[in-house]
Amino acid sequence: MVLAAGCTLACPVCDCRARETAPAEVLRTMDRGGALLEVRGEAALQTELGEHVRRAREGGWRSVRVRTNGVAYAAPGRARELAALGVDGVVFFVASERPEVHDAIARVRGAHAAGLAGLTALVEAGLEVSLEVPVLDPAVQDLRALLTQALEVAPGARRLRLYSPVALRSVDGKVSAKASPPRWDRVRGPLGQAIAFARERGLEVSFNERDGVPLCALATVDEAGQVTVPEGLLSERGGRPMPRRDTSSLGAVCDGCPAARMCPGTTTLYLSRHGDAGLTPLPALPQASGGQGWDATRQQAARTAFLTVLRPTVHCNQDCWFCSANETSRNVYEDPGKMLRRISRLARAGVQQISFSGGEPTLSRHLASYVKVARRLGVSRVELVTNAVLLDKPRKVEALMEAGLTHLFVSLHAHDEPLSRLQTRKIGDHARTVAALKLFARHEGLRIDVNHVVSGANYRSLVRFFEWLHAEFGDRIGVSLAFVTPQYKALEHLGDKVPRYSEVVPYLKRALARAVELGIGVIVGSRQGVPPCQLGEFLPLSDILSSVSGALTEDAHQKQQGPACADCRFEQVCTGVWKQYAALYGTDELVALPGPKLTPAEAKAEAESGRGDLGLSEALRYGDGRMPRSHEIPLPGEAAAEAASTGGGAPVRVALVGTGTRALLFARTMARVGGFALVGVASPHAPDKELPELPEGLPRARDLGALLDQVAADAVIVASRTAHHAEAARVALARGLPCLVEKPLAGALDEAEALAAEGAGRLSVAQQLRASSGVAALLEALGDRKGPRRPVAIEVVHRATATSPGSLRAWSRRALYELLIHLGDVALALADEPLTPRRASASGGGRPERVVVTSRGQGRTGVEATIELALDAPADGLRVGVRFADGRGLTWVREDGRDELEVTEAAGGRTRTPPRGGDLERLLTAWREHLRGGASPADGAAGVAAMRLASEMLRALEEAGAPFDRAAAPMRVASGPLRERVGS
Repeated sequence: MVLAAGCTLACPVCDCRARETAPAEVLRTMDRGGALLEVRGEAALQTELGEHVRRAREGGWRSVRVRTNGVAYAAPGRARELAALGVDGVVFFVASERPEVHDAIARVRGAHAAGLAGLTALVEAGLEVSLEVPVLDPAVQDLRALLTQALEVAPGARRLRLYSPVALRSVDGKVSAKASPPRWDRVRGPLGQAIAFARERGLEVSFNERDGVPLCALATVDEAGQVTVPEGLLSERGGRPMPRRDTSSLGAVCDGCPAARMCPGTTTLYLSRHGDAGLTPLPALPQASGGQGWDATRQQAARTAFLTVLRPTVHCNQDCWFCSANETSRNVYEDPGKMLRRISRLARAGVQQISFSGGEPTLSRHLASYVKVARRLGVSRVELVTNAVLLDKPRKVEALMEAGLTHLFVSLHAHDEPLSRLQTRKIGDHARTVAALKLFARHEGLRIDVNHVVSGANYRSLVRFFEWLHAEFGDRIGVSLAFVTPQYKALEHLGDKVPRYSEVVPYLKRALARAVELGIGVIVGSRQGVPPCQLGEFLPLSDILSSVSGALTEDAHQKQQGPACADCRFEQVCTGVWKQYAALYGTDELVALPGPKLTPAEAKAEAESGRGDLGLSEALRYGDGRMPRSHEIPLPGEAAAEAASTGGGAPVRVALVGTGTRALLFARTMARVGGFALVGVASPHAPDKELPELPEGLPRARDLGALLDQVAADAVIVASRTAHHAEAARVALARGLPCLVEKPLAGALDEAEALAAEGAGRLSVAQQLRASSGVAALLEALGDRKGPRRPVAIEVVHRATATSPGSLRAWSRRALYELLIHLGDVALALADEPLTPRRASASGGGRPERVVVTSRGQGRTGVEATIELALDAPADGLRVGVRFADGRGLTWVREDGRDELEVTEAAGGRTRTPPRGGDLERLLTAWREHLRGGASPADGAAGVAAMRLASEMLRALEEAGAPFDRAAAPMRVASGPLRERVGS
C-alpha cells in the first residue's frame, strides 16, 4: 500500500513514486485485516503514520511494516519515534554494497553511509528488519557482499526480497546507467550464491509475480539434465498458470520452455532492453533443491569466526594515506551505553576475543572501562589496536593493564621519524609510539605485536626496520606484516604507493630472513594482502592457516583468484588478491603451489594444534632445507652505470634528491640519455634503503646540503615528495647550482611563486607532457605565434578506464590537482598566454566520471582552452588539438602506445606520425642542452602558471558541485606543515 508517493532519494529502480493508493482503498485495506501490512512510499513516513498504524491494528492486522531507505533515521531519536507508533518492522532498501554506486543510483551523496546509520538505529530501536534489493549487474553489485554488509548491521534480519526493476524513472532528466537491469545469464551464478548465503544466515527468501525474476535465472541443470531451483522458491500452484502483472511477460524464446506456465516471466523493461538475450529455456520442469553456494565447510567457517572487532570511533589523531577505516566501517559504538550492551551480548554468546579498534580507540575516554567489562564478563582475550601515541604516559598504560588487557597490536610503519611522517603525516608521533611500547614491554604477561604496513614508501627499508626494532626491544615484540590495502584513501595512490608484488617480494624475503636471524617473531598476513604463493621459501611465515575463517566469511567478496589458483594446494583457503589490485596489475603474479589441496577444516585443525605445518614442498626449499640467510637473497636490477658524454663535452654531474619510484626513474633515464653522471643521492631514507638500481658505493646522505659537502655537482634534480621540493631547490640555488624540480614546483602556490622569483634563469620544472613528441609537433606546426595561424581553440582530453593507473578512484583534490597541472601546462604551452577558467562541470557519484573546464585567454586573440577528463572511457588515451581562425586544425592523439598527428585542411584530412621519443628522455635531453646554454624546457614561471591554473580549475569545479567532501567522513589529524594545501 502506497500512502504517499515520493522519497528523500531519487532511485530510478524503486517503486516509491508509484501511484498513491486511493484514500477509500486505504480505509478498506485498514479495516479488512490480515497477517502483514506493508506501507510503502518514503513520503508516508512524514504523514499521519501513527493514525494509520492505529487503525490497522483495530482492523485486525497482526504486523505492520514500513519501507524505508534508512536515511531519515540516522537523525537522533527518529527510529525510537517510529517504534513508538506501534510499527513492528521495516523493509530496508539498498542497491549496492559500494557507497559510490548506491549514491550514484540514489542521486544523493552520502546516502549509503546515512542509510546504514539509520538501519543501525532502527535495529537498536527493536524493529524487525527485512531487506529489499534490486538485482543489478555484477560490475556494480556483489549480492553476497551486500548481504554480508547489511547483516553486520542487522544480524537478526528475517526476510529478503530480490527483484528486477520494472521501470527506470528519470529524475531531472537523468537516469544512472548503473540502474539498468542486467542480463539474467550474467547474474545467474551470483544470484544463486546470494540466495544460498541468505538461507544459511536465516533469511526467508521467496519470489512472486511482482519480482520479475524468471525461473531460468534461479535454476541449475546437472549433467543428467535435471533442473533444480532453491527449495521454497517454487509456487505451489499445481498445473495452474502463474499470474503475471502488466509489467512482466515471457520472451519469445520462452514458448518452448516446459516451465513457462509456472514461471512469472521477466519485466517488460528487461525485454525492451535485452529482448530474449539472457533467457534460457529449461530442458525439464524444475524440482526443489536444498540450495547452492556455501558448503558445509564455509558454514563452519562462519560459525568459528576468529575475531570480533568493536570500534569506539572511526576518527583518528593521525592521517595515514593508506587508512582502511572510513564512515562505512561497521561496529562503531561511540555511545558508551551502546558499546557496553554490545560487549555484554558478545560475552553471553560465548565470544572469546574482542578487539577494540578504530579509527583510533584511545580517543575514547571510556576505553579502560570497556576492557574491564569485557574481562569481567568472561572474554578471555581483549586486544587493543592502536597507534599508541596517546599511551606514552605510565598512568594510561597502567590503567589498561589493570583493566585486564591481554593483547596489544600497535601500528608502526617506519623505523625513524622522517619515514614515519611520510606514512602518518604527523610530526613527533614516532617517538611517542616507541615510548608507549617501552612502557607496555615492561609487562611480561602482555602479548605485543606491531602492525607494519608494507607499501611503495617503505618496502626498501624493511631490513632496516627489523634491525632497528631488535636494537630497541630485542625479541620482546613480534611483527605482523601487511600489504597496503587498495581501498578508501589508498585509492588516491594506486600505481604510486601501491607497488606490484614482483617489486616488493625480493625486499620482503630479505627482511624476513633478517628477522629470523635476529629471533624476531614475524608473520605475513594473507588476509592483509600477501598470498602464500608470494613467499617461496618463507611460506611457513604466512598466517594462511589461522586466518581461514575470516578470509572465507569476510574477504571473499572483496578479492579474486587468478587462473593459476585452480591448481594451487591453497585454492580452498586462500581468497587471492584485492580486486582493486587485480584491476590495476592483473593476477599473473599468482602461481600454483604444488601439493594436495588443503581444506578449510584441515587448515583450522592444523592451526589449533599449534603445529602450523604448511608442508613446504621440496620445490620451495632452499638448499639443504633451511631458510636462506639475508645475504643470500638477491635483489632485482643491476646498478646503473655512469653515463658517458654524448659529444659536447664532459658529462653533467648531477646530485639526485629522492629515492622513490620517480627519482629512480630519473636515474635510469639519465643513464639512457647520456651526457650525465650521477654523483650522489640525498633523502632522509637514502642511507637505510635497499637501492640496487644505483651504483654500488654511490654517496648517500639524508639531506642535500650534506651530500653537496661530500661531492662536486654541476646541477641538482629534485624528485622527492612535493612538500620537500622548495626546501631542496633553495639549497641548490644557494650553492649556485641549476635545478630541475619535479612538478608541482612546491606544496603551495605562494611558495612556488617565491621560489620561481628566487631561481629565475636557473630553475626548471619537469613538466614531462610538455616535452612529449606530440606537443613538440603541435608547437612546430603552430609556427609564428603572432601570425594568422595562432589557435583560437585548444582542446586537451584525457581518457581513462576505471582501472587505468592514471585514473581517479575517488573524488580527490590531490589526485585531480596533479592531473590538472599536467594537462593545464600543455594548454598554456599551446596558448602562449595566461588562461582563466570560465565554465566547469563535474559528474560522477563515488568517483569522477567526466570533468570539463573551459578557460579563456587573457590576451586579445580570444584563445579558448577546454580540458576534459573522461574517466569512464572505453579506452585509455590522450587527445590534444588546436583549431585556427581560418578553420584548419591539428590534433595529436596518443592511444594504444601510438602517437599520431591528425592534420585537418580545408579540402579534407590526412594523418602523419611525428618522431617518437620517450617524454622523460626528451625532457632530460632538453634540460642538458639548457645547462650548456640552450633554452629551459619549462622554467619556474611556467611551473607557477600551471599550478595557478590547476588551482583555479579546482575552485571552479567545487563551485560547480564536484563532491570532494563527504559530510560523514571521519576526522583525521595531520601536523600543520604536513597538511595538503592543494590549490592554495
